[in-house]
Amino acid sequence: MSGAQLQCVDKTLHLSGVIDHTSVVELLQQGQQFITSTQQSALNLDWSEVSYANSAALALLLQWTRQAQAVNKSLVSLSAPKFLVQLARLSQLEFLFASHI
Repeated sequence: MSGAQLQCVDKTLHLSGVIDHTSVVELLQQGQQFITSTQQSALNLDWSEVSYANSAALALLLQWTRQAQAVNKSLVSLSAPKFLVQLARLSQLEFLFASHI
């Protein structure tokens, strides 16, 4: 499995690779920096290149969502992997992917 990457382009955070307990801390810091520094009020989170994610990805998204709300911004997930949406549903966190359920 390869590590995860985060690229910020305009108002979109592009995630790729494997999101798990080994990659989530670095992603958390990068995403938080983008969320607080951007002037955009609505941010997209593109999951289309994520090959694997576990509950660490849900924790990451939950933290980013809370941080965005604290600075009056919103996050919208795009192309969320089906397995991650199902995991969110099982964890009663389906609101994180409201547009996919």
